[in-house]
Amino acid sequence: MATTVITLTNTETTSEQFKAYQGDKYVCTNRIIDHLGGMCAGTRQSTMSVYTNGRDSVAASGTLTCASAAVGDTAVINGVTLTAMDGRNTSTVAAVADSSGSLNNTYFTLSSPSANYYVWFNVNSAGTDPALAGKTAIPVALATNAANTVVSAAINTAINLVTGVFTSTNSSHTATIKNVAGGTCTATADGAAPTGFTINTTNAGAAPTAVQFQVLATDTLTGGNLAATINASANALIANLVTAVNASGVVTVTSTTPSAPSGNMTTIAGTGGVSASGARLTGGTLPTANVFHFGM
Repeated sequence: MATTVITLTNTETTSEQFKAYQGDKYVCTNRIIDHLGGMCAGTRQSTMSVYTNGRDSVAASGTLTCASAAVGDTAVINGVTLTAMDGRNTSTVAAVADSSGSLNNTYFTLSSPSANYYVWFNVNSAGTDPALAGKTAIPVALATNAANTVVSAAINTAINLVTGVFTSTNSSHTATIKNVAGGTCTATADGAAPTGFTINTTNAGAAPTAVQFQVLATDTLTGGNLAATINASANALIANLVTAVNASGVVTVTSTTPSAPSGNMTTIAGTGGVSASGARLTGGTLPTANVFHFGM
């Protein structure tokens, strides 16, 4: 297939001013004929002409970098403030000691934003999984008369085996359990066969609002949530004006209008653990040419 490439300056024409018809030649508007002389009209083709329009414009961009971002830190785009929040459900479980198998077959329940679980206790291998409908079991094996500190340590170990869902830390006889993902969920609670543990919610699971983003376990995860918040925004100062992509906590914000006058006017800023590459997006340039490819 033979192809002719004709480059026209941006001020001369647009793709709408060129018309390709099925037939034996190109049909051009007078404006293109004036610019090219008679060359276009004299180009013969045996099939329908095909053209594409290519532009060499560059979109303005900048970065918002998350580095140990914390609750209350902000990212600002065109004056719209997006605030960091922690929507990861967090609860404390203060254990009691087993007394002659008193914890056998008891359980407490906990949830992530997408699934429900229960932690049940099997004392001296004498227990039976309660097999709660709609919930996933997290078994904890104990010896008879295990001390409260031993019970808490065993809970901590079992919870941390559910990777990607929960994390747990242990201090004395209390395990602190945190969801990996932010979002609403059912609060941690003692079961119908109660353990007698003291269970409290210290941070209720919650989803971010339209002007919030989640602080998560790593900067990469936090940056991903910030990018998602930007891309989902319906605010007229963000929506259809910029897009965001995260890479290892560095969120690249790019103008959807590839030109110096508009994209380079977009402002960005950050506070706390969120820093901006500059006061505005930069690097946006206007196109210099329309390139038409005419093929057989």
